[in-house]
Amino acid sequence: MKRIIVIFLLCAFLATPAYAEGDPNIGSGGSGMGSGSGSCYWNPGWDGVRVTVITNDGSQVCTPIDLTNKSVPSTTYHFGKYSKLYYKNTLGINFSANSYSFYNPDEQVPTIVNSSGNNNIDAIKSYFTDTGHLEAIVGYVGIAYDDLIGGEYKLLLEPVAYFTYNNLFYAMTATEAALFDVMTDHGLRYSMPSLTHKNLPLSMFLENDDWDLGITTWRGSTTSFQSNLDIIKYLGVGIVRFTEVEEVVADPLSDYTYRTDTDVITTISFTNTWGEISPDNSAYVVFNINGVSYSKEFICPDGGHQMVWVRWHTPDTPQVITVTATCSSIGLSSDIICNIVELVEVEPPDPGYYDTSVEMTASIPNYGTNTTTTWGEWFATWHENWVWISVPVYDADSGSYFDAGYWEDQGWWDWSYETYTATLAVDYELAPDDRVQTAIQSGDDWEMKSAYGLDATCKVVVSRSNGASSYDTTSVQNVVAVFPEFNYDIYNRLLEDTGLLHGYNTWRFKENKYSYHSQRAHFTPLWYPDDTEYTVPLNVMDAWTPGGQLYATVSDYVTINGDAYDDGYIQVLK
Repeated sequence: MKRIIVIFLLCAFLATPAYAEGDPNIGSGGSGMGSGSGSCYWNPGWDGVRVTVITNDGSQVCTPIDLTNKSVPSTTYHFGKYSKLYYKNTLGINFSANSYSFYNPDEQVPTIVNSSGNNNIDAIKSYFTDTGHLEAIVGYVGIAYDDLIGGEYKLLLEPVAYFTYNNLFYAMTATEAALFDVMTDHGLRYSMPSLTHKNLPLSMFLENDDWDLGITTWRGSTTSFQSNLDIIKYLGVGIVRFTEVEEVVADPLSDYTYRTDTDVITTISFTNTWGEISPDNSAYVVFNINGVSYSKEFICPDGGHQMVWVRWHTPDTPQVITVTATCSSIGLSSDIICNIVELVEVEPPDPGYYDTSVEMTASIPNYGTNTTTTWGEWFATWHENWVWISVPVYDADSGSYFDAGYWEDQGWWDWSYETYTATLAVDYELAPDDRVQTAIQSGDDWEMKSAYGLDATCKVVVSRSNGASSYDTTSVQNVVAVFPEFNYDIYNRLLEDTGLLHGYNTWRFKENKYSYHSQRAHFTPLWYPDDTEYTVPLNVMDAWTPGGQLYATVSDYVTINGDAYDDGYIQVLK
């Protein structure tokens, strides 16, 4: 039987017992729900779980389903059946015209969202690792149980809340609630924040990073209100895996890993519990990096979540750097450990006639993909409120009082949070070198003989939403290629940025030192098998933003058929 490994968390502060059928790590979080109003309220127990079957790299296998113990009206307002992975790429929601659909399992789903923190930890662990419950789930989605636990799939879990907002009944995941809050100018956060911005999102989040899905663990508060940005990026999500995996322990000495000689962005985030920090009394975070200080100004409402970031350039040599971030006005002090590593190029040898074939057993590597990040900052606009201040003054001549008062602006700051988005687009083509005269192209596919050279053209662009500064994003700074004849190991080539082409930065192989014509090429081995795809994956990376790194794994191939000696001929010279 496959081992079922649960890597979602309902706030990680309770000790967890061992389980024979898996290794779940689930705690509890959240706190009191607060009070709603007559038109905006939630009743405990009105919750459920959205379940999506995905591949290990995040591709959706079937339409998500919602499980709940309640009889939810079909007229419920909702946004369709979409998962957090979908919203990470679109950052938008639309009302669905379809009736709301759900399943009531024979065995009830444990309570997920609780008004006093989640107390059903053991029950939730057991439910989503139980064979009978998993068989019921695959029955709903229409796949075989053995396929689900075969090692290629995961379950993506998201808590769902059913509640009334402005006299309308809604079904929302935590991610949808955050996006809806943005759409309604923070209407949910103002009317029922304890549900939508605390207990619902904090009812589930990852304990361990899942780089394949681009979702990392939540390290912030588990008892306070959360920002829309953090909910969208980190919260309201859990994962169940079905394969034995080797535990990967993060380097305890580093919070960030950067490459040498690279422009990077380092971000800190915190919740403002010190009172309103307005433009009248703005504060500065001072980053001290290798003896150089950088100052970043910020404002933030009381209770707001704030991100502050700095852009800097890493040294040329590998080392560990401690970035110290301080703000004396709010008593902030934080140390960020940055592990600076060197990206080493190990050039492949020149392939020769007498090279012997090797058994190619390695699968095409996947270095992960994260093509969208978000971050944001607060803005404040002064709201005027002029009040007459009465000052009665006695006039001795008239024997009466007159008002010598004045107008005073007793206004306040209106706050708005601006969310920014950065996106990485990659267009990659692997094709025969221009000097290969016998290559055949059919559509986007190429066929050529072995022992000739290949040319890689990788066009990349990092775009950002309106309002974001050029300071906030770097371009792609490293692209690495590995090759099948070495089982994608030992040797690599670092591609070179050859400049802009039609708005894209274009990366290509460096000039090959073994090429007589100084070609930007990689030469395939003579022995490469016929009718076989020669696939070269690229690791496109080091495009940094305040929301993290943008990176992508892309692959392309040419088909090898024949070898260069097939193109030889005999010419009689007179």
